Amino acid sequence: MKNQLFGILIFIILFIITLFKFNYFVFCLLILIMLYLVLKKEYKLFAVYILFSTFILIGNYLDNNNYTANFNKTFKVVEVNENYCLIKQDNHKYLIYQDDYVLKEGNLIKLKGKQAEISQNGVPYLFSFKDYLENKKVYYQVDYTDLEITNDKTSLRITIIDKLLSRIKYSNSYLNLLLFNNKSDEIIDLYDGLVRISAIQLFVISGFHINLIYNVINKVLKRFTKKDDNIFIFILLFIYEYLLNFSLSSLRAYLSLLFNKLNKRHKLGFNNLNINSLIGILFLIIRPKTLFMTSFQLSISIILALNIISNINNKEKKGLVFIIPFLISLPIIVNMNNNIGLLNIFMNFLFTPLVSVIFILGVGVIILPILDIILYFIILGFEEIVTIISIKNIYFPFPNLSITYLIVYFVIIYLIILSIYLKRKRFRNLNIILLSTFLITWCIKPFSNPYILFFDVGQGDSCLIHGQDNKYNILIDTGGSLYSDIAKKKLIPYFQKDGIKKLDLVIISHLDYDHYGALESLKSNFKILKIIQDNNYENIYLKDLKFKNLNNFYSFNEEDENVKSSVLLFDFIGLKFLMTGDAPLSIEKKIIETYSIDVDVLKVGHHGSNTSTSKEFIQIIKPEVAIISVGKNNQYKHPHKEVVDNLCSEDVAIFRTDINGSIKISQNIFKEIIINTKL
Repeated sequence: MKNQLFGILIFIILFIITLFKFNYFVFCLLILIMLYLVLKKEYKLFAVYILFSTFILIGNYLDNNNYTANFNKTFKVVEVNENYCLIKQDNHKYLIYQDDYVLKEGNLIKLKGKQAEISQNGVPYLFSFKDYLENKKVYYQVDYTDLEITNDKTSLRITIIDKLLSRIKYSNSYLNLLLFNNKSDEIIDLYDGLVRISAIQLFVISGFHINLIYNVINKVLKRFTKKDDNIFIFILLFIYEYLLNFSLSSLRAYLSLLFNKLNKRHKLGFNNLNINSLIGILFLIIRPKTLFMTSFQLSISIILALNIISNINNKEKKGLVFIIPFLISLPIIVNMNNNIGLLNIFMNFLFTPLVSVIFILGVGVIILPILDIILYFIILGFEEIVTIISIKNIYFPFPNLSITYLIVYFVIIYLIILSIYLKRKRFRNLNIILLSTFLITWCIKPFSNPYILFFDVGQGDSCLIHGQDNKYNILIDTGGSLYSDIAKKKLIPYFQKDGIKKLDLVIISHLDYDHYGALESLKSNFKILKIIQDNNYENIYLKDLKFKNLNNFYSFNEEDENVKSSVLLFDFIGLKFLMTGDAPLSIEKKIIETYSIDVDVLKVGHHGSNTSTSKEFIQIIKPEVAIISVGKNNQYKHPHKEVVDNLCSEDVAIFRTDINGSIKISQNIFKEIIINTKL
């Protein structure tokens, strides 16, 4: 069975993907594997797979049931982050936001409030906070009306960490991250710089640090006792794991080290792939959605890469130790950063010795605080190096890959490895050329279908028009929030992940903050060729697109921005669109009195307010689809009931960003129109 552990891990991964991230390709592959097991009479593997499937299905059902709607109870704070906490009661975890309170892990709090759904990130490709919390078995949040701290006692873990760091004056925040995985605002620049150059794993406790601790302690013990005292070291490491709250990357490294030592001591006959497959299976049994955490994906992919390299026995092996793990983990890294720096592949090689010294010195500072000032200046120098590299590095943008392109990518890598293993130089060189061509095509992304995307920007408006094969990209409004930089948090990350390198045109419908507030940040951080803010125009032409502004019914000294809002009519992907901005009923009335129009898609005016979208207006323009861009649980109670009733009475299909997230209307290669809200 031990020789089949990797196979079992793959089957489990496929099953979890099918269960939580359904995909027809994966589902068909899963069926084929099951048929193969039966035909090959691998009944043990088949039985293990079925038992695991049953376990996951039952566990998933139990996790999502028996939750309460209303609360007036006491909870324990089990995790504290920058602006939110996780609390626990009756074996169920919940999310709360703590903007007005300073809570610590271990505090007991009494809440009055109600259970609510955790909001999904409404913009495609971006980090999903909801999915991240579900990985931790947190499915609901508590919207509380009253919070009382009934016991301010902190957990033993935090008490120990605070005590250890209490004597550290200068490098306190850095050590909190380096030794205990606790990030703070004071070191956000260093953290972001390390992420940007793909070196954050060196500063977040992982296998590198666990093995470093083990080797240093083992050398010291051998010097004084003349023997390995593994049990003592593993007890110390377990205590350290407790202080790290048994984080995924450190716990995986700890178990890998432990199993390797047991395997070697008792001659169990497991190889490294068997051991890491067993650890992966254990993690997925306990928490299946661990599979979708980046740290787990990276560790599994790099371990697989190193095991592949270990089977190659020639002169090129040393170079492959850096290149193959990088190539195999590239899609995961791209999903995090949207780009790859030219120097990123060398970061581990360059920084590992320096971070080793900083880490060991950091432990020394805990024992001898007098060394604090020395460590502080070393870290400042390290931070300066990271900053320079992150600024001077040459970055190549890589948009997200579809499942088809991912398969092609990994087939090419497999062929390169096979050619090296078989020592076929011509075959290898051909595949390297093929890989280079693929990477260039990946960067450029020359082929794409046209679409229009109504962004979920909360209580605001923003809409992207993407031309065939990146022919043009036009943004109508940018959204705007006083609490978040929508350009940096939503718009620009989406553009990068979709291979959009510039905006040919930005049109601002009118100067209400929820329509133009993110413009300045967008201008500062992304390439824009032309901006139109003054709505005193009749037509705008760009490539094969023509925007006609139907609103010219106001005086130039008009003070109400909504009255001056552009009302844009245009044809795109075979449909007629009408974007009404925040135009009020008076403007709508003049438009239908002046123009004879009918449309396919209406962007409903003023976020569904009853100051727009009259029944008469809908009856005359006859839209088939209505898009309402509106914030969830907004203070204005948009969309208003009468507007929704007006649309429903005329059989108009309604899509809302507060319910559906971002809404994409696209045209496929067969010229079929698709409205997609599951992005």
